[in-house]
Amino acid sequence: MNDELEILQCLIENRIFAPSPSALAKRLAYKGKMTIYRVMEGKVSFRVVHDVWRKLLKEFHITDDIPYFIGRVCYITKLFHNAILPEMNTKHPEWIENVLISLIDDIYVYNSDKFNKEFVPILKDLRRDEPDVYWGMAVLFYIKAKGYDPYGRATEQILYKFLDRLDSFLYTLYPENNMAHQAVCNLKSLAERNKDNKNIWWLLYNGTLILRYYTDPKFINTAIKCFQLLNWPARSYWIIPKTSYQEGVQAWLLVENNFNTATNGYYILLQLEAGKDTNTFKAQDMCVFQFWTIDTEEDYPILQTSKMVNKKKGILPLSL
Repeated sequence: MNDELEILQCLIENRIFAPSPSALAKRLAYKGKMTIYRVMEGKVSFRVVHDVWRKLLKEFHITDDIPYFIGRVCYITKLFHNAILPEMNTKHPEWIENVLISLIDDIYVYNSDKFNKEFVPILKDLRRDEPDVYWGMAVLFYIKAKGYDPYGRATEQILYKFLDRLDSFLYTLYPENNMAHQAVCNLKSLAERNKDNKNIWWLLYNGTLILRYYTDPKFINTAIKCFQLLNWPARSYWIIPKTSYQEGVQAWLLVENNFNTATNGYYILLQLEAGKDTNTFKAQDMCVFQFWTIDTEEDYPILQTSKMVNKKKGILPLSL
C-alpha cells in the first residue's frame, strides 16, 4: 500500500493527469473530491488506495508499471533541478536549452566540484541503465522550466507548441535525422486530433519519445516503423468475426498509401496480438506489398512483396 499511496501522492502533487485533486476526482468519476484529498493526506485504507489506482489505470489507458515510471521520473527530476539550478545563469535566454544540450551530449562543464563529482556519475549511470527514466527526467525538467501548462486555455496550442519547439531544437542538433523529424510531424498531426490526453503525462510521454528518436538510432529503427504508418491516408483494423476485443486476441492492421497515382501503391499488413490495453499490441507478422512503375505511369506496375516475422514480438504503441 505504501508504494501505491506514495506514487499516487506524487502524481497528484505534480499534476500529472489533472490540474488539481478535485479535477482528478471528477475525471475518475468520484461523487466528491474528498477521496483524492484523503489520499493526499494519507488518511485512507488499502481498499481506497487500490480503487483509485485501478480507476487511474483504466481512465488514462495505462499499464500498471506506468505510475511507477512516472514517480521515479518525478523524483529524479526534483533532485536534478535542485542540483543543476545553482550551476546555471538563469538570466541567460537559452539556459534551459544549454541544460538539455548537456544531457544530450553527456558533457557537463560546471563550476561546482560537488555537482561534477557526485551528480554527474549518477546521470551517466542513469542514461546507461534506465534510458527512459533519464530522458523522462530531461523532458519533465524542460516542461517545468519552460512553463508548459496543458490545463489552461488554448490547450491544443500548448501541445502543438511543445512538440514543435522541442522538435525544432533537436532538428538543429541532428539535421541529418529526417526519420525522427518525420515522426514528430506525425505526432503533431495526431496532437491536433487528440481531444482526450490534455495533461502533463501526454507531454512527458511524447517528449521522451522525441528525445529517444533523435538521440538513439537503435530505438528509432524499431519505433519509427510503427509511427510512420499512422499519418498515412487509409487504415483499417480487423479482428476475427464474432470475437470480442480483449487481451490476447488476434488483430490485423492494414495500412495503404496509393500516392494519388493509378499504378503506384504501398500496402502494409500487420498481424498483432492485443496487449493489456488499447495502447499496446504485440507485433507477430508483417507483410508488405509495393506496386511501382519503371519509368512512367503508362508502364505496367511491378509488384514486390516481402514478409517479416518478429520472433521477439516487440511491444508497439500503435494507438499514439
